[in-house]
Amino acid sequence: MSKKILFAAIVWAAVACHQKKSDAPSTFSIQAQVNGFADSTWFFLEYNDHVLDSAQVMHDHFQIEGPFPDSLPAAQMILHTKNYTDYKFFWAEPAALTLTGEKGKFRGTTITGSATQQVNDQYEAFLDPGREEVDSLRRLIYSPISQAKADTTMLMTQLRAAETALQNRSITFLRDHPESIVSANILSIMGSTYGREATQELYDHFTEANKQTSFGKDIHRYLTLSRDLKINDHYADFEQSTPEGTRLKLSAVSGKLVLLEFWASWCGPCRQENPALVKTYAEFRKKGFEILGVSLDNKRAPWMAAIQNDSLPWPQVSDLKGAHNEAALIYDVNGIPMNFLIDDKGVIVAKSLRGEELRKRLAEMLK
Repeated sequence: MSKKILFAAIVWAAVACHQKKSDAPSTFSIQAQVNGFADSTWFFLEYNDHVLDSAQVMHDHFQIEGPFPDSLPAAQMILHTKNYTDYKFFWAEPAALTLTGEKGKFRGTTITGSATQQVNDQYEAFLDPGREEVDSLRRLIYSPISQAKADTTMLMTQLRAAETALQNRSITFLRDHPESIVSANILSIMGSTYGREATQELYDHFTEANKQTSFGKDIHRYLTLSRDLKINDHYADFEQSTPEGTRLKLSAVSGKLVLLEFWASWCGPCRQENPALVKTYAEFRKKGFEILGVSLDNKRAPWMAAIQNDSLPWPQVSDLKGAHNEAALIYDVNGIPMNFLIDDKGVIVAKSLRGEELRKRLAEMLK
């Protein structure tokens, strides 16, 4: 799974839908048929990181009913077993929903009774052919046989073309469904991947109601903040809070070379990279190398714990807005880890440098 797709998946799981209040019924129910689960197995229904309700399986069935959260017309929820062994993300509505799932295949569970979920299912089905092609090419590229034959260059070209085609299919669906909250959700996640121009065009065609959802407001915020910065551009300054609560600007971090490092406590590749980055920092700090870490966490405790556990000695900031971190929006960060190397004139000289590649670049520029 690519870091962009992984990143997008994590963000989808984290957000919750916020539309205008409506006069629709304020209760909902779920009638579930779940095959293969033992009697007394617990299922938990979560909305916006909080457990709304829970129920136990009895004879392959369970039922959940109650008030719909905040009287919203539609909301993203997750239904899962203990420890998330089996889980399903879905769009709920204030209506009678039915769910049919199977142990071990629960992510393929079908939901009926939710028009919003139906649109989401249509989106997934529309993208499936492109996803299958992308996944097939990735398996070929990373197979031992392909690597032994050294024919990955041609396959990588095919993969990039397939990924572009998949992205275009996604954009086409959003263009054809400007009124759907599903489109607003997807664009809020993938906007920086699509690019500012495509995102602006899609947003402009959204209905006014869709623009007023929290997703629509996030898209507008991205379009307002995004600078589409490239190598050889001057950096964009910003200010966020340190773990101690003081405000720190990027411009206040001095060094011949400053690495603007985007990461998060929940990002596995980021955490795996940190030991090498700590060594590189120790090697080049006295020569004028500095790092400013920008966390895409949304909670202070795990952010602080990761800094301590990974022994990160450089300055750290965050606005604790998760994937909607304003600095990440300014720099069009659509996957982490991601970094930008800035020289003493304030020019972005490189980006996405990792491991030995970063070390060699620093050695070359800090002779």
